[in-house]
Amino acid sequence: MPVHSERRLAAILAADVVGYSRLMGADEEGTLARLMDLRREVLEPEVDRHRGRIVKTTGDGILAEFVSVVEAVRCGVAIQTLLRDRNGDKTAGSRLELRIGINLGDIIADEGDVFGDGVNIAARLEALALPGEILISRAVRDHIRDKLDLDLIDGGSVTTKNIARPIRVFRIALDGGNHIEPAIGMRGKVYRWFSALKSKTFLAVSAGFVVVVAAVSLLFLPLEKSPADAGARPTIVVIPLSNFGDVTQGDVFGDGLTDDLIIALSRFSEIQVIGRNASFHYKGKAVDLRQIGTELGAGFALGGSVRRVGERLRIILQLSDTKSGVSLWSESQDVELKDIFNIEDSVAARVATTATRKLLASRQQASRSRPPEEWSSYEMFLQARQLFLLGTQKGSVDARQLFERAIAGDPTLSGAWAWLSLSLTRVFLVPGSSDFSQQSTVERALEAASRAVALEPDQPLGYAARGYALVFLRRYGESEAAFERAVFINRNHPEVSRLYADALSFNGRHQESIEILQHAVRFDPYGVPVALGVMARGYYLTGNYERALSYSRDCVDRAQDLPLCLYTIATTLAQMGRAQEAGLAARQLLRAQPNFRWGALLVRLPFRRQEDKD
Repeated sequence: MPVHSERRLAAILAADVVGYSRLMGADEEGTLARLMDLRREVLEPEVDRHRGRIVKTTGDGILAEFVSVVEAVRCGVAIQTLLRDRNGDKTAGSRLELRIGINLGDIIADEGDVFGDGVNIAARLEALALPGEILISRAVRDHIRDKLDLDLIDGGSVTTKNIARPIRVFRIALDGGNHIEPAIGMRGKVYRWFSALKSKTFLAVSAGFVVVVAAVSLLFLPLEKSPADAGARPTIVVIPLSNFGDVTQGDVFGDGLTDDLIIALSRFSEIQVIGRNASFHYKGKAVDLRQIGTELGAGFALGGSVRRVGERLRIILQLSDTKSGVSLWSESQDVELKDIFNIEDSVAARVATTATRKLLASRQQASRSRPPEEWSSYEMFLQARQLFLLGTQKGSVDARQLFERAIAGDPTLSGAWAWLSLSLTRVFLVPGSSDFSQQSTVERALEAASRAVALEPDQPLGYAARGYALVFLRRYGESEAAFERAVFINRNHPEVSRLYADALSFNGRHQESIEILQHAVRFDPYGVPVALGVMARGYYLTGNYERALSYSRDCVDRAQDLPLCLYTIATTLAQMGRAQEAGLAARQLLRAQPNFRWGALLVRLPFRRQEDKD
């Protein structure tokens, strides 16, 4: 008999249990019993009540189809709400939590099963969701926006594996308010930009950034902070930018860019950002930086001005220490108005990256003026981070020890756990260290990264560290999922980009690796030199020896003892037939790292393809 398949439009809900393997490992019978109860008492009744059907069940989840997208979302909300009530005060070991993704799209139905991008996107959304979350696609948002009283939080566009186009992601705020504020796509940006120019109506728009305050997400918008709860991390306030030039536009440009800088900075978990309301309290006021810093508990301030002259914008920004008033960094940039839609990446993201690096370096330098025994746990963490970023073998070993000391003093430092994980993965490759080539070292790295994620689920580096450790354990699929989550939280974090690119290179995806690093270097040109080394290796493995040599030499110019860069120079010169220069480079490598043996290192690097090892 011929097999008949059918195409149709459907709402797909994908759900799975968080940490199922871990729960089964700890209590197999108990976990299985709770899962069966969950299906029988919650999942099956709710899907049926909302006129859906369960297409299939997996070991730890379900895939359900709905004729109505509104009913699919109602079902997801009902399931998560019931689960919260069921979990109550249960311990982590006995609690079942779900991630849910919902998409509306074209599917292929065949013998009771469903296939196609409509299903794949729902599965990808589910994988990106945090425990207890529901993520939906833009198609779902468009259909429910006027029908359900829910808060939707715009998570931006996300590129995922095996999906041709970026997915616009929205999170349902289950404990939020009671309305949906539509997100603004590119067409909305165009409309609001020109509406602002024509009507002179105040909108938070600046050079192509469109910010509607009601739609700013809990994922990205920082909380209001005060001196009492500012904590150990550096705190920064963005002072509303002054406007000059075309005064008829009021505060359109400066206010919009201020909003976008606050949002971009708040994506970096290493710092704390004063919220918009407190920042705009100082708009138009001639207040001394020291006073602002004292009143808000902010050690740093980012301010400046926007001037429109004809069809150009001049943006001037300055990062200052609020205690001393000293300028730590400044820049001026001219932008054509016709390029307004490129500004989000070229200004807000790049400025946030640079400002974060500068203020962390400032805090680290300030603590060095005091004896180590007087350092707080956070200051010890900053010193360890700086050692790690040097990229040297000794720096990596010393950094690991300092990270462990910082954690011993304050076990809640999620950033220290993430960086400890990275240092453990690196010392796994350091000949002569006690952790060299020990499988347990990488397993400890995975445990440290998981601790970082548990302490601070919105910290991208914890997921990236987890993904990196999983690569060294040859668990490539799980690694990809962890990195996708890290990039979803902050795609402009330089260390996340470097680690993801390195992992992609190990996975044989060299061109993707190079593209990610090009993006990272563009936004953080003075970042860690090891990123240049990874890019050089990518060019070497794709046969582009000229670029491999150029980037590896740039790397050595900034960090002379990095084995990766020195080795890439030597091997690239050998491939180019320049044997004498290759020999000189090899001797330089051995002078810098006497214990270096590429053969011993190669078997430990997690290259997936044999041709890359060869």
